[in-house]
Amino acid sequence: MYQTKKTIKAAAALLLTLALVFTFCACGAGQTPQQEPAAQEQSGQNEAPEQSSSGKPTAEPEDQPAVPDVPDEPDEPEEPRVVADEGNPFNAIAGAYQDEVGQRASMDIYAYGDTAGMVSVSWANSASETVAWLFYCEMAEDGKSFFYSDGIKYVMNFDEDGNMTDETVYEDGTGSFVIYNNHIDWLDDKEDAGKGCRFVLVDAGATGGI
Repeated sequence: MYQTKKTIKAAAALLLTLALVFTFCACGAGQTPQQEPAAQEQSGQNEAPEQSSSGKPTAEPEDQPAVPDVPDEPDEPEEPRVVADEGNPFNAIAGAYQDEVGQRASMDIYAYGDTAGMVSVSWANSASETVAWLFYCEMAEDGKSFFYSDGIKYVMNFDEDGNMTDETVYEDGTGSFVIYNNHIDWLDDKEDAGKGCRFVLVDAGATGGI
């Protein structure tokens, strides 16, 4: 279905307003200040690092949490998730999603009109800066993915009083989303923004339709 950029931007403006409300509330309620590293014990500050027989300091063993194993290229979905002849196919996947890997990105999927969908993705860089993408999407015939063109990217900044200013970065993004049984992967052609993300549903139908 043909969609002019003017209509896309009008719908995107509505989604941006909704995304800002969700994002700003999440930033205010969900973020906790990082703790300062504990000070070293006084006795340990004056000790020289342990050296090997070659005279070089011996590296201490790393003690870091395991990083989730996310494949660079997703496997082919086994079966279609969405059937196009059952009304708007995006009704089946509409809702609020969260990236289970980094837990910093969120995604909202809306049913738009009879056959299309609108998708917003937001990524909080900090409490004062959030990056957001807005897409007008169409479902693939096999129901395994949905794709977009003319994607819009914004950068939103919040001051101490909660006032927001935004800047449009680009309006020509292209890419797709692959649907799995329990998550959705984002394949972004413009800048590979979705690499390493794995979006899982947290509230089905929470965004409703447009």
